Amino acid sequence: MATTGTGCGHLHFLSGLLFLLWPEGGLSLELLPSTSRVILPQGSNYSTVCSGWSEVSWALPGEAEVGVSVEDYGSSAVLSLTNATWRQSGRYTCSEEDSELSRSLDLFVPGDGPSQWLLPSPVAVVMRSSLYGLVPCVVSDPDLQVALWLRSGSERVPVSPVQFNPALGFTALLNDSSYICSARRGQQEVLSQVYYVYSVIGPEQLLVDLQASAVVLRRGDPLMVNCTVSESESVYFSWSFPRKHYDKAEQVEPLTELLSNQIRSIINISESTEQDSGLYVCSVEESLQKQKFEKVLNITVLSRGFVDLSPSESTLVQTLLHHTVALSLHIRAFPAPNVTWSITTATGNRSVTPAIVNRTVTTSAAAATTTSASTTRLSHARFLTVLRLEEVQMNQTGRYLATVSNDDEIKEVEFRLEVRVPPRILALSEVGVASVMCVCEGAPPPKLTWFICPSNLRCSDSGWRNISESISETSTEKDRVTEVHSVLTLKSLDSVSSVRCEVKNSVGRRAWDLRLVPPCEISYQDSNYRRSIPAEERLSICLRFLATGDSYRTIAGSFRAGISTVSMLIPDVVAAIWDCLVEEFMAVPGAEEWRTLVVLLSPRSVLCPGTMDPALLALCTEALSALTGCLVRPTTGPSQLTPQDFVNIANLRQFYRREGLCALEYPSLGSLSLRQGDQEEDLYSAPLALADQPHALPVPGPFPPVVDINPQDFFDPQYNYDFTNVQDGGMRFLRGNEPYFRPCGWRRVALNVSRKYDSGSDVWLSTGAEAWPVSYQGRHMDGALILTSRKVGSQEGGLLDEAAQALLQHSPLGRGIYSSPDVRLAEKQSDGKTYKVLLQNRINPEHRRDCEREGVWVVYVPQNYNDLQTRVLVQESVRAYGLLLKQA
Repeated sequence: MATTGTGCGHLHFLSGLLFLLWPEGGLSLELLPSTSRVILPQGSNYSTVCSGWSEVSWALPGEAEVGVSVEDYGSSAVLSLTNATWRQSGRYTCSEEDSELSRSLDLFVPGDGPSQWLLPSPVAVVMRSSLYGLVPCVVSDPDLQVALWLRSGSERVPVSPVQFNPALGFTALLNDSSYICSARRGQQEVLSQVYYVYSVIGPEQLLVDLQASAVVLRRGDPLMVNCTVSESESVYFSWSFPRKHYDKAEQVEPLTELLSNQIRSIINISESTEQDSGLYVCSVEESLQKQKFEKVLNITVLSRGFVDLSPSESTLVQTLLHHTVALSLHIRAFPAPNVTWSITTATGNRSVTPAIVNRTVTTSAAAATTTSASTTRLSHARFLTVLRLEEVQMNQTGRYLATVSNDDEIKEVEFRLEVRVPPRILALSEVGVASVMCVCEGAPPPKLTWFICPSNLRCSDSGWRNISESISETSTEKDRVTEVHSVLTLKSLDSVSSVRCEVKNSVGRRAWDLRLVPPCEISYQDSNYRRSIPAEERLSICLRFLATGDSYRTIAGSFRAGISTVSMLIPDVVAAIWDCLVEEFMAVPGAEEWRTLVVLLSPRSVLCPGTMDPALLALCTEALSALTGCLVRPTTGPSQLTPQDFVNIANLRQFYRREGLCALEYPSLGSLSLRQGDQEEDLYSAPLALADQPHALPVPGPFPPVVDINPQDFFDPQYNYDFTNVQDGGMRFLRGNEPYFRPCGWRRVALNVSRKYDSGSDVWLSTGAEAWPVSYQGRHMDGALILTSRKVGSQEGGLLDEAAQALLQHSPLGRGIYSSPDVRLAEKQSDGKTYKVLLQNRINPEHRRDCEREGVWVVYVPQNYNDLQTRVLVQESVRAYGLLLKQA
């Protein structure tokens, strides 16, 4: 029911009382009476009060000004209708500006007849800014039947679906056409005025693009900044840029252009100065939906251009023959530079000038088809130039000079390329009665060493003895490759069973063995009566008999010899063959060979069947604690770290300690101490882990991070193996075409890494050519000089000697993660006290490089790599799959 009255004095009192008694935390805007819909009879009076916490105001419908009054009291306002008429029907809205709240009152005064049903609208044109529009067909009586029609000539087409509010009108999906409303009660119907709909649709989101003619420019260059809005017809631009804040500078007014489906605002500075450096802010406001958008561009004006050069790696590049080399140089320059590569080699001088392209590489070929250069623009002032040498030859050793210049500056960087050849043995054979010749080649010149194995020993690794006397050696050089001829002269072949020729240089090692077989005496002296049967024919007769089993008579007829001669000859030759070769092919195994056969033929020795032995588990957790600097504990819940996390932490601890850092931040662990004093402790030794009361390994720092691992999902017992009593002897194994030195003398606890990488593929863990090679890691594996490292001191001779000396002194010259394919070398690096611990890894062949010292591999970490890039490189390069334990 509506509230009517003849005055409003009591409402003023209620307004003040309402303001005083408003509950804390309640709504800040309220109507009294609180109804949102009122129906009044014509000629009546009505009042309502709107109260809030700040200033409020009333918005009235279009034709309701007559007979409607609003009394403003600041935080309250009184709406009063006197002698109400049908024209005062519609929506009245009270709003509070500070809180952006509003309350609506739909008020209706039903008319006396059809002519007073539909309220006339002062606007006959409807502008829609979206797909939906509002046709203001407001009625005086909410109980009328109202419909919306699309005018089509003289006919009417009903519009559906629609939403109708008697105080506002119809909301529907409208086209640019004309519409009409109808109101019906019983048999009576009345039509409204015609409404014409036009579309002015703004975008759902402003598409603003801010661009400049250049973000880095020199003083005096013209500068143009464009702020462009697409698919919007009505926007307002406002600018903020450095020149607006300098009174003495010539002021620039933005210009506005209307383009096809675009509107653009332009700042044009004919001659820029250093004062024009700074932020250019373009603010855009769309007039229909009141969207606001802002874009910022940083522009720098320099007094002159510049050139800065930064090689990606060392400028001393050493590579292997037929490998591909890329000499890359990062450039920061403005204006865009010209790049020229000057090549000085044994074949002469030439130059290559590549063109600059935007993030796509085009190649400018040099005189040789295997050399190409490219320069790529990475950003406005950053470039990358690369000289690529495909399948390098020995004659490409030399100097490669990159000259970078623009109008203001010129700089140069020289790369020195050294092509190296691994040693290769060309021939190993007997020459003369007691001499053996070995022919080898390589670059740098290979060093050749002779070994002999006495006839009374089996030729295992422990049976070879170095020999340095009775050696003559000559060398020749061709195309920068040195060929060495070495002849070993022995006093007698009786005391020597085998000879080994070993050659090595800084990039590799090779060894060939030659078995020396003493001559088998199967020949006889000639007599005065006749010549003896030659040794070749004697051997042929014996082999014919052994191969075919023919009778003596048949063989005698084939060789035209007497039957008695054949019957005596065959046993003599067979006895001579046996006496000559029995020690080589049917020797009685020694003690080491018997032990090896027992291990190889017995069932696999499993250290951890099912659940791990508590003593072994305690030893393993202490070893993992030593590797990471954490306190590792077994748990029945999920493991906090994976095996890959442990190898990451072990590698990063060594690497960042060499970089001089004091702590390593690792996700989920926090800060791990890298203090220099920790190096005095043996990180690869565990206290008495197999004692009755195992105790945790002390970890640097007062509160080491605690890491829980579940042995069931962390270890893989089926691949545990006990190599303690295994001796490989002369056997050789390969993984990924690289020698695999099995960890003889160690016990391996396998880590659960199967199907954990490469979408479940275990090719990297296999034994074929595509497998990753095996390497081992111990403490202090950090002192090798890598192939691409910069040599300290003189650039002349002594490079290899300094590298070896640096490794012995633990002086790191190479920047990377180090490991060794030979377990014996890694063992020397783990100064164990009670138990020695090593990591058995697989190393990515694409990332590892050979060091100057033989038997050491490195995953090189470039100087410009940040912490995240270093972690990713370690993650992709080294994968641990075994924990090796050995009692000291």
